[in-house]
Amino acid sequence: MDRPRVLIVEDEASVRMTLEALLSDTYSVVSVGTAASARWNLVHQEFDVLITDYSLPDGNGAELISSMELSAPELIAIVVTGYPDAPDVRALRRNSGMVLGKPYDPEVLLAYVRNAAQFARLRRARKRLQGAVGGG
Repeated sequence: MDRPRVLIVEDEASVRMTLEALLSDTYSVVSVGTAASARWNLVHQEFDVLITDYSLPDGNGAELISSMELSAPELIAIVVTGYPDAPDVRALRRNSGMVLGKPYDPEVLLAYVRNAAQFARLRRARKRLQGAVGGG
């Protein structure tokens, strides 16, 4: 089985490189610094997990997640933010359940990613099986 694919969207280069280093032994990782770059990658490649900072120079994580829900419904998003208790971030938590406050424990992030990748692959397998049997 191929390694799960993770897209990291983080505008701070040092944080982005740290995340890459943390995940690259287990996952196939692509990292970008803007929402626009993330959207391009999401259209041209298949990912299992999206890790996005909430605050991006050209938008925010909620907008990015919303834009990908129709084009990549199997993708699981994890939002990482320094403001986990902001009202709009709390709404994200209610909808996706995957919000991690900064600073975070790397082991907690790894557990989030592991669970998200497994869930995304199960969603994708379910979709293939439904297509094979003619279901919705």
